[in-house]
Amino acid sequence: MAAAEAQAELQTAQKTEGKDKWGFMHRHHRHHSHNPHSHHAHHAHHTHTPHTHTPVPTASPTFTPTAAPTRTPTQVPTEFPTNVRTPGPTNPPTRQPSPKPVTSQGQIGQGFESKLNEVACKALDKMGFARVCGGAAGSVIQPIDLSAEEAKMQEAFYIRTGSTVQFVTNQTTFVNTVSGGQLTSMGKDRDQATVYEVVVIGGSTAAGGSIIAKFNGKIALKNLCNGKFVGAENGGVKADRNTDANDVVQFTIVDPFNYGSNEGIKDFSRVALKAFDGRWMGSTPAGTVDVDGSSITGEEHFSIMKVDPAALPKGKC
Repeated sequence: MAAAEAQAELQTAQKTEGKDKWGFMHRHHRHHSHNPHSHHAHHAHHTHTPHTHTPVPTASPTFTPTAAPTRTPTQVPTEFPTNVRTPGPTNPPTRQPSPKPVTSQGQIGQGFESKLNEVACKALDKMGFARVCGGAAGSVIQPIDLSAEEAKMQEAFYIRTGSTVQFVTNQTTFVNTVSGGQLTSMGKDRDQATVYEVVVIGGSTAAGGSIIAKFNGKIALKNLCNGKFVGAENGGVKADRNTDANDVVQFTIVDPFNYGSNEGIKDFSRVALKAFDGRWMGSTPAGTVDVDGSSITGEEHFSIMKVDPAALPKGKC
């Protein structure tokens, strides 16, 4: 019974569910969550689809052109350039002697310079300036003989009695003495067979006892290897004479570029030699030396050169 009543009530409730007071049906709708972006009047709701935001496109890279060069003038310097001095030598110059020269010309120049320095220092000392040359002011020194000093310098520069010399031919060889005293122009080694001692015939004696050889004066030549004087006879020439007291051994020495010169003959001078009979000594490419030239040509040219024979071997003569 109770179950039947309960069933009846349930059916009645189902029939009256949703009716208003006047008996009309009204179904209350179920609210859902509204989109907060929009509100509207009540209506039959439908399912909302949330709106979506269109993504913002990524900005494409832009091309920025390089700035065009300008014609802006170069900036004018605001400071004047400075002239920086090059530093001077750190060590003061010394009075140390120069290295010993290896040539005859160098030795002559060094000797001349030494003599000039010596004379200058002595003069400065007399004036009270000895300290310039490294000496004490007012130091006492011995007086010098200027004539003697001049003679020493002349001996260094000029050919004179006692000078030992070599003759270089036009073929750039030495005049030498070989076996039998014969002269040739085939000397290539520096030995005493190529060296001759000069004896000036006549002339005036300079201070110090030396006689300077002069152009257009006469000389005799003594070979150091065999100790004989060179003589010219019948077109030939040999070092086979024992004395210079004979016209055969006496040669007139001439400047081939100025026949009339009578200047003193300096070391390394160019010379020509004329025998007593008027013929000229000459050398040939074949290596011979003779005295049969009637004039001065290239074969009759010789260079006279001073040499110290002390360190030279004797050679073959």
